[in-house]
Amino acid sequence: QGEGNGGRIEISGRDGEFAESVSVSGSSRIFADTTGKEPDSGDAGAVFIKTTNLSLSELGRISSETEGTGAGGDVTLQVAESLTLSDSSRIYGGSKMDAPNAGAGGNILIETKDVSFTDGGNILSESMGGGRGGNVTVLAESVRFSSRDGAEYPSKIYTSTHSTEAYAGDAGDIFIRADEISFNDSGGITASTLGPGNAGTITLEVGRLDLDTGASVSSASESEGLGGNAGAIDIRAEASVSLENGSSITTATSGRG
Repeated sequence: QGEGNGGRIEISGRDGEFAESVSVSGSSRIFADTTGKEPDSGDAGAVFIKTTNLSLSELGRISSETEGTGAGGDVTLQVAESLTLSDSSRIYGGSKMDAPNAGAGGNILIETKDVSFTDGGNILSESMGGGRGGNVTVLAESVRFSSRDGAEYPSKIYTSTHSTEAYAGDAGDIFIRADEISFNDSGGITASTLGPGNAGTITLEVGRLDLDTGASVSSASESEGLGGNAGAIDIRAEASVSLENGSSITTATSGRG
């Protein structure tokens, strides 16, 4: 909460090998945050997890965020087999102080074989003030998003910038490389800005991309005034891109961005 930096959290097996499994559930949290508001406040620590299987369920959360002037730490997840997020669970990295000197949010990096988001599971990186939001990178063989939670929120990756002040920071970028990406039931990817900050770019390098039942890949500038720019969407598919049943790929602006 002051000048010192937060410590690093590392979870792995013996001698740095892959742990057999890590499970976070029932509103449990793994987090490294910084909250100091003074100009010389320290940075948050990083979170590093190395495991064969990682599961987040029932509002489980992994995060490194800043609510002050220090930078948020990076979240790095090296998962040999499967990463599953369900029941409104979240991986979060953000800059949450609405002030011009807010620290930048940390980056999120996921390396795994299979990623599955269900029942409103999501990854979120956001900026509330002058700090830039962190980037989200997913490197996998298969990435699947499906089904909503009890409040009807879909399974998604979000990056956003919220401040409407002139000092607003930019949202982070999203990059996914996978053999197969499947979005269903309004799931997908959203990059957005509500003010002068720019929305992040979305880049997908994929063998096959399937969007079904209202799924979307979107980047938007939602301010009706002096808004920032929407981000670009770049999809590079070796095999196919399929959109069915009201799915969409969109960029949009509501104002001057």
